[in-house]
Amino acid sequence: MQEAGRLVQLWGWGAAAPLDPVGLLVLLSWASCGHPARAQESVSPILNMKLDSRTKTLSWNYRRNVTEQECKIDTPPDDSTSKTPQVNGNDTYFCEFPNSVLHRGANLTLNVHSEGAAFQEVLVFHNSGPEGSGAVNFSCFIYDLRFLNCSWSPGPAAPPDVRYHLYWWASSHDPEVECARYIVDPAGTRVGCHLDDLGDPKTTDYFFLVNGTSNRTAVRFLDFTPFRAKLMEKYRPPANVTTAFNGSHHVVRWDDPETRFDVASHMLCYQLDIRRQGSSYKRDPVFQRGSDGNQYVLPGSAVTAGDTVRARVKHVYGNIWSAWSRAVDFNRPEPDPAGALAGLVVPAVTAAAALVGVLMFVCKRFSLRRRLFPRVPRVRMQRAGSFPPDLERTRPPAGPMAFVWITLFLTPTSGLLRPDQDPSPPIQNVRMEPESQRLTWDLHGNVSGIECSQSLEYNVTARKNQYCQFPVLPSCGSKNYTVFVTGGQPFSTSIGYPEPEGNPGAAAQNLTCWVHDVDFLTCRWAVGSAAPRDVQYHLHVGEARTSEGRECPGYTADERGTHVRCRFDDLSGFSNGLYRFRVRGTSRASGIPCSEMFEQLSRIERLSPPNITGWCNKTYSLLEWEMSSRFSWKFTYELEIQQGAGPADLVQDFETFYGMPNPGTYTVRIRARGYFTGIVSEWSAPKNFVCDPEEEGARLRVRLTASLTALGPLLALGLLVLICRKYSLMRKIFPPIPHMKDPLSDSLQNKLMIWEAGRDPREECPVAEVQVVGET
Repeated sequence: MQEAGRLVQLWGWGAAAPLDPVGLLVLLSWASCGHPARAQESVSPILNMKLDSRTKTLSWNYRRNVTEQECKIDTPPDDSTSKTPQVNGNDTYFCEFPNSVLHRGANLTLNVHSEGAAFQEVLVFHNSGPEGSGAVNFSCFIYDLRFLNCSWSPGPAAPPDVRYHLYWWASSHDPEVECARYIVDPAGTRVGCHLDDLGDPKTTDYFFLVNGTSNRTAVRFLDFTPFRAKLMEKYRPPANVTTAFNGSHHVVRWDDPETRFDVASHMLCYQLDIRRQGSSYKRDPVFQRGSDGNQYVLPGSAVTAGDTVRARVKHVYGNIWSAWSRAVDFNRPEPDPAGALAGLVVPAVTAAAALVGVLMFVCKRFSLRRRLFPRVPRVRMQRAGSFPPDLERTRPPAGPMAFVWITLFLTPTSGLLRPDQDPSPPIQNVRMEPESQRLTWDLHGNVSGIECSQSLEYNVTARKNQYCQFPVLPSCGSKNYTVFVTGGQPFSTSIGYPEPEGNPGAAAQNLTCWVHDVDFLTCRWAVGSAAPRDVQYHLHVGEARTSEGRECPGYTADERGTHVRCRFDDLSGFSNGLYRFRVRGTSRASGIPCSEMFEQLSRIERLSPPNITGWCNKTYSLLEWEMSSRFSWKFTYELEIQQGAGPADLVQDFETFYGMPNPGTYTVRIRARGYFTGIVSEWSAPKNFVCDPEEEGARLRVRLTASLTALGPLLALGLLVLICRKYSLMRKIFPPIPHMKDPLSDSLQNKLMIWEAGRDPREECPVAEVQVVGET
């Protein structure tokens, strides 16, 4: 339009001259034909852009061909998610965002290139209804293999006549199903749903949506990311929990529960609860992975008569525990008369054989018969008077002594030995030493190996069987520390550290942190569901071993003024070590527990794409790029090179440059991958390069022609000057005009002598003498 207007204006400036009819016809034809084509190029090729909020699918059509396309969704406070569009059979393009939530609003952006121009369309999505009118505190779990229970609470700003509707589906391509059996509170408001039969377990995810209606106002809906079905199941209690006493130890055994989905034994986590009957005393809970075998051994002295044990189970990565199993007693089993009699036959026969053997040996060695039954001594009459009167009582009679020996042989050994006492536990007085970060204990007896675990997350080998050294200790939320005897008689005991304090529901929830744009660190969290209204959160970041750290310099608050986000704009003082991110809460109403996470900064960095540049000539093209990161130094790179309409080439490289023969006109983009972390950056913005040899040759010919055109007149002028200096061209072009000579004497007969122009002066005869004869 601008060019056309300018041309018409130039024609107007020349109105004084007569207008050529042919030129006018050409001008009108150009303005009427070329003009709409340019207007069409400026119109976006995107048509019918719309969003299906249930399936979270953005769809659209094109009015003409496009060369590049990308769709993106922004759902604050989450980060952007980009996708490559797909196309279905009716030429409708779409992007699916199943892991995004829309109830907080969203901006959906579509970027395309068409005929060398870039176009962008933005669709803004709003959740209609006043804030706080939608459902809150939503949760679901599967139980008894085929039943599903979901529950929620009315929003704080929900109207009195609100009516909530729950929809669920197992695949984005399946139609939604509304709950057929709602659960209501005393006020008649729907606060839950019960599904009687989920059918066969054919899916791994479930999708849920809670909508709301009211006669007074619109009600906001509540959507979620997909629920992982395996983590939703509330298992049945462990089956067949039994205890057995082997004379020195109690062995607790159980079976895996029946589950709806196939779950390997090592993905199950068990908790044992040992209680003393009639007392409030309770031992520390015992946690054990299914991979360790479904049994737990403890010394007989560790429990007393009447103690009980019960068990429950959950998925290792889930949070839903099963109900407790039936409590089982640790009492030693009562002897069975028939069984006891059968069990005593072999020991009795063995003992009798041993006794006979001993008697035979003693009889042979010491003539036991004479010792048991010695002859009674007699006094010789002839010497009787020479002995004292009590001589016959100087040796005791053998009868009572024999009775004592027989009694000793026949007395059971168990009556002579002290009954066995249960040995004391090998590990006692387990305690945590926060200053040295050691879990230590008192050791009794000899054991060959000891290990420790932190909430079954990882194991640490004890040093000298005296203590376990942990790299870091948590300061928020109690974790279970267990000591295992790995060599010898099995034994384990546990403690919790640190002691829990306050209501866990008041602590900050879902703490997440990431490094971005090289020098920035951002963290976000959610307000605890049980937090008081005046709660305020503060974030500190420091090395994992330190108790304190740097407090956030810049907070972002929600609508009620509570800090929910933090940003560090300068990371110059941070290294690539392990850091502790801790959010503490304060309130005048009650104590607020803290929340924390441990991360290495290089593993939470969201890499920025490399900055790519390049140049090319008639035969070669070279691409170069720079990568910026504060905590990573080694990367691999992926280049996507698009030439023409064919598929793009993907090149992987470790270097920061890439060369190739002249590819003509092409488009390239690049992304980086951390060599040690595996973190991948976003793709860089596409960059176009024009390196066509034919166009380059044409441009060279044009430049050569222009140069020759400018140099031609100068060369001709110089040549002319040179010729003039060499041959006196001015005299030859403009010779002198010849003059008439006067007659000097009569001998000349008054004849005129004419000079011949152009004759060489050397051909003239020299004049020797001139005489004046006379005058006429």
